[in-house]
Amino acid sequence: GMVGSNDTTAEIIEESYCRFLSAFNEHLKSYPFLMGHRPGASDFAVAGQLTQLVQFDPTPMALSLKAGGRVFAWVSTLEDLSGLEPSHADWLQRDAIPTSLKSLLAEMGRVYTPVMLANEQAVAKKAERVDAVVDGKRWQQRPFPYQAKCVRWLREARTQLTTPEREALDTLLEGSGLEPIFVEMNS
Repeated sequence: GMVGSNDTTAEIIEESYCRFLSAFNEHLKSYPFLMGHRPGASDFAVAGQLTQLVQFDPTPMALSLKAGGRVFAWVSTLEDLSGLEPSHADWLQRDAIPTSLKSLLAEMGRVYTPVMLANEQAVAKKAERVDAVVDGKRWQQRPFPYQAKCVRWLREARTQLTTPEREALDTLLEGSGLEPIFVEMNS
């Protein structure tokens, strides 16, 4: 319940987790990290979430192995990167973003966006419950003020980008379903 998991949301979460694992496994066939050939903040954020799921909890671990072992191995790799010598050239090029990364972003936009925006509205209205629709299914959870802050911080971070950086981000996110996260909520 602390992260929005309950009887209503369990099926949506598991389905999304399996799609994410499949998409990430596919991405890892070509790139050792999310943004290319070197780790970045996105890798550590994802690894922080996956460590428990992939390496300790038997049910999501089995799902990760079924989707393909690359994600399982990737989490282990992130534990010790001491021999890695990354360079700036190891990042993906802005004009050559692979379909595999776009697929990962689309999965995030598919589930994350409607929940985060509904949560933001519920927090603003001091509602008792977040109500959203994800994949045509009802999503309910209690509101999380911290998640509403995260949406605000994402918007603020985007405004601090230079115009070319913002345009590159918008191009990357185009069609992912994540774009509404960056639109201010109507009060």
